[in-house]
Amino acid sequence: MAKREDEFQDMLRALATDGALQHLILVGSWALCVYREHYSLGNFHLVTSDVDFAVHRPHAPERVSFPKVSEILSSLGYEPAISALDNSEKYMPRADVAGKELLVEFLCAPGRHAKDPFPIPGLGITATPVRLQQV
Repeated sequence: MAKREDEFQDMLRALATDGALQHLILVGSWALCVYREHYSLGNFHLVTSDVDFAVHRPHAPERVSFPKVSEILSSLGYEPAISALDNSEKYMPRADVAGKELLVEFLCAPGRHAKDPFPIPGLGITATPVRLQQV
């Protein structure tokens, strides 16, 4: 598990250095690792290899310079893989890079009726729409 956590920390460092974390929100179970660094949550073990980031749709990408998240992940040894089922995009370790285990996915809430993956050209990624259901 320490290997995955080291890989995760390297990823966060690279995204923070290039300013990408200003546009991403870490969600899902890997957020617990960040909380554990700052709060007493006890000892727990993650079993997931999926790192999920929520992303807002940039409203005016032509006026703002965004870091290319896709290029940052590529430099770390990840490449995009498109699902044949729903065209969603995940970043997976490249075959020529040893020791990588994590998968990275970007999520967004583009609107109630959106079903297709949502390209975010400013960041160079495609986010998977997550429809929120009211209960």
